[in-house]
Order: sequence, then structure tokens, then C-alpha cells
Amino acid sequence: MGSIKVAVDAGHGYNTAGKRSPAFIKTVTHTYDGKKITVPAGSHFREHVANAGVANYLADYLNRLGFDVLRTGFDDDNGTNDTTDMSINKRQSLIRGYGCQYSMSCHFNAYTGEWNSANGIEALYDVSEKRVGDSKALAVAIQKRIQPVYGQKNRGAKTAKGLGMCNATGMGCVASVLMEYAFMDNRFEAENYFCNPESWYRYAVATAEGFVDYLTGGKPEKELTQAEATKKELTQAEATKKQALWLQIMLNKTLDAKLVVDGIWGTKTKKAVLQLYKKYDFGEANGNTVSLAAIKRLAR
Repeated sequence: MGSIKVAVDAGHGYNTAGKRSPAFIKTVTHTYDGKKITVPAGSHFREHVANAGVANYLADYLNRLGFDVLRTGFDDDNGTNDTTDMSINKRQSLIRGYGCQYSMSCHFNAYTGEWNSANGIEALYDVSEKRVGDSKALAVAIQKRIQPVYGQKNRGAKTAKGLGMCNATGMGCVASVLMEYAFMDNRFEAENYFCNPESWYRYAVATAEGFVDYLTGGKPEKELTQAEATKKELTQAEATKKQALWLQIMLNKTLDAKLVVDGIWGTKTKKAVLQLYKKYDFGEANGNTVSLAAIKRLAR
């Protein structure tokens, strides 16, 4: 059994009509993680550059956590110069063919295309029962994480109609969502979030954390034991499998343990627990138990 397969989509193509900010009123420059973004006064900033910025960070972070990530919409040199735009049908086909259980598409919002007061952050899922799957729960979990990043207006986890990247059933996914991180035609959000690589990173990490919350229920509230979390029978309680998933994901994050994220607390997970206890001096360990103190350390 392999790790959970996740599609990360980079939104609209670089030259998709209309997918850009109004002309910036002043020159804006942001530098983060070796990236320098400058938008000169009088120029437009294209949505795909920001979409790909978030999506790249999100895909890399999910890979680090142990997920098997498929990237779609990344065939344009990270949003810098290509004229192509991967069609929705092609994106859906790739996701379906790869066998992704989940899909997340990264976007920035717009209202009029001219500077206006619309603002905030939201996670969208399809309104149709035939297309939605478990997407509402995923959207709610992600929205809870991404909204506090900058304290933007909470536009909520909302239904949308006809968005191809929200069609979970069509892509063969359990759940699919589309995030709108900020408004590219709101001057403050455009200048501070839309063209800012630090914002891209922070949105990406929060999105990944929301996804983990959705899968696992969040940080366990009591000591974890291997005996409860590894039964393979069909009668296994979902809560125990979710706890094992959380443990594997956090061990990958904290130790770069490279565990397969499958919810089975096997030999490799046990070895990683032993490594955790040795590294942080949590006392005597057998690999079968994770204390509350160790859980707290993993949750950082």
C-alpha cells in the first residue's frame, strides 16, 4: 500500500485572459526564500505567478510530509513565460489517471478587475451532490487554517457551481477544493499578499495543515499506543487509523523519516518513534507508545 495520492493544481495559465491584477499604483518589491518579486508601477501582476508560487510550496511541503503528489498546471516554467494553459479536461484526466484521492487548486480572487474594496479568503467546493464527494469537510478544515494566517476577512468554506477543479467525482477523488487566497484587485491584498512569496509560503503551509487536520482529526489528545493503531481488520476504528496517519505525517515533518503515509503503525514507524525519543530525550522507549510530551513536540 502506497502513500496517499494528492493533486496540487497551479490554477490558471500564465496568459489566461483577464487573470491579472489592475495596474499597480506604486512599485512593490518583496523578497523571501531567495525569491525577489518586483511589480513596477503601471504594470500588472499575473495570477498564475502567484498561483504557481503557492502551489510549488504546497506540493513540496506535502512531499515532505510523506504524500505522493501530482502537480498539474505546472507546465509553464513556474508561471514565468509560457503561452499555454493546461485545459480543465486535461488536468482532470491527469488527476483521474494518477489515482489521486484528493485535489487542491490554488487561486487568487477578483471582483471587478479594477481596484475595489472586495477582500478576504475562502475555500470553495462544488454545490452539486453528484460532484462534491467529501469536499465540504476538506474545505472547512483548510479554511480554518488559512484564514488566521493574516486575519483576512473570513469568506468561509463556500459552495461554487461549475468549477472543474471542484468536481471530485469527475476526477475520481474523495474530495476536491479550490482556494482563493486574496483579491488581486484589492490594492492592499494585491500589494501585500498576491505578489509576496512569503505569503505564498505561509498560505501553502496552512493549506497543508488543514489537509492534515481533515485526514487525521488533528493533534491527538491522549497518549498513542501501537496496539490500538495498527489493527488491519475491516473493523478497525477509524479514529485509531487517523491517529497513526497523524503520527506518520508528523514524524516525516520532524525527522524527515520518509515513512509511507498509510495509517499502519508498522516496523518503519516504530523505528521512527525510537529515533524521536532518542533525539529529544523523552526517556525509555520501545517504539510502541508516543507520550503526550512527544505528541506536543511533533505538533510544533
